[in-house]
Amino acid sequence: MSPMADGRDSTASRVSFVVDGPTSDAEIVFQDLRIEVRAMGLTEAELGRLSVKAARSGSLDAWPARVDSSGVHFIDGVGAGRWLVTGTVGAGERRISREVVVVDNSVEIDLEFERHFDLRGVVRLDGEPLASTRVILGEPLQWARIRQTWTLHDGSFRFTDVENGDYQLGVGASLHDVSVDGSEHIVVDLGSGEVRGVVRSSETLLPWAGAEVSMWPALLTESEARQLGVRLSTFADNAGEFAFHRVPEGSWMAAMPEYPSTQSPVSVAPGSLTAVQLQSP
Repeated sequence: MSPMADGRDSTASRVSFVVDGPTSDAEIVFQDLRIEVRAMGLTEAELGRLSVKAARSGSLDAWPARVDSSGVHFIDGVGAGRWLVTGTVGAGERRISREVVVVDNSVEIDLEFERHFDLRGVVRLDGEPLASTRVILGEPLQWARIRQTWTLHDGSFRFTDVENGDYQLGVGASLHDVSVDGSEHIVVDLGSGEVRGVVRSSETLLPWAGAEVSMWPALLTESEARQLGVRLSTFADNAGEFAFHRVPEGSWMAAMPEYPSTQSPVSVAPGSLTAVQLQSP
């Protein structure tokens, strides 16, 4: 059998032969089967960007589906066998595949996309909106795969396309447990404290003027904090003294970046003044 005009392999269709005596007539019956696809779990906007294709298992050739006014996708003219049906939103930001076996009747299947939600919130420091602050979202103990955004002028932030599950939200040096099972709105209220200290030379114990001092959340390394943009930095004055004002509550690390061994833990409580002393190696 030769391929059909549209490239579909006609050998996939059922063929019967009727033989009568020395001569024969061939009666060829092509089954015209259909795969009917309904997409579940997508927003209206995502449905408008959905494309559906089917490929015979083991084949790279895919047949596109047509869609009717109700949003149902149809793949017509398929033959018996195993088919892999794939739904793709846009350029591939969401994709799902399902295998279906076509025998001698048309089949209906559902492509069930996992529902995604919005996680919105607002961050306040000392009761006031905290603008231009990085907010980090990740699964517990999975900080290698995180998402991040910045608060707006009113302290608000938003993460889109968040799957159901348990997450940790990082703001400043604090972590907040968040469970997502629908579109959520949370409020993060933080208090602030002040950190003051002095930098001295370990050899002379004299103040070290101009020394750079950094602080970062203790749950991160200094390098990670630098990459994520949550590292605070300042310089000691002529007396070797430095200060960080309105530091969000939580556990921090302080150090002279030039000398990593000078790292010192700092605990900041709302309304507190925390003293730190750093010495060069």
